[in-house]
Amino acid sequence: MHFSHRGVGLAIGMALIATAAQAGDDRSNPTALGEPSWRGFYLGANLGYGWASTNAHQFDMNNPAQPIDVGGVTISPRGATVGVQAGYNYQVGNFVLGGEADFGYLAASKKDTELFQGLATIHLDTMYKSIATARLTAGYAISSLLIYATAGPALADIEDSYHNTSGFIPMDFRATASRWTPGAAFGGGLQYALDDHWSVKSEYLYARFRDLKTPFTLSGESSSITYKHELQVVRASLNYRF
Repeated sequence: MHFSHRGVGLAIGMALIATAAQAGDDRSNPTALGEPSWRGFYLGANLGYGWASTNAHQFDMNNPAQPIDVGGVTISPRGATVGVQAGYNYQVGNFVLGGEADFGYLAASKKDTELFQGLATIHLDTMYKSIATARLTAGYAISSLLIYATAGPALADIEDSYHNTSGFIPMDFRATASRWTPGAAFGGGLQYALDDHWSVKSEYLYARFRDLKTPFTLSGESSSITYKHELQVVRASLNYRF
């Protein structure tokens, strides 16, 4: 049998194209290079620690255009958190995009008392009961390690108890409110693949929640309390990828 030089060249060219295409597929598919794939659904559990800041200020609202700051107090509740998370990742080469939703119980509470200008005693008791977030994630995979940033809306179940007493002006006011408070969370973390399914993760989140106002009338005068809430969480997670 005789092969023309043109036929041999064509065969070699087609082989080179096929090899290059396969190499491109390998680079876009980490599993072909022996690296774990982050693509797909996952479920997991987390355990961590949270520290918060709650500021409560009472305002005289008889002139809404110029409210008078009657006094306030800031406390820093701290406590452990435990929860679950679920999400989905899409991977293109080393870039990983996805979304995650999580819910956790948070046992962060604290009580404090402050004397305002020697006239009023303010007591504040705050408890962060639970937190939920729904966040987008964007990361970069280096072999078995995924480095990522994340951000999205957050929701926290917070209970505030405010008690103001005064000996100068007869006053004994109490206000307690427990509610789900919306906000936003952002942060980042590291995730390491133990094998094709299991991975461990460390994460930091900062959440800022919407200011809350509680209006009330005291001795015929209009007043309000404004609450400001912030929360930081560090946690470790164990995930299973399907």
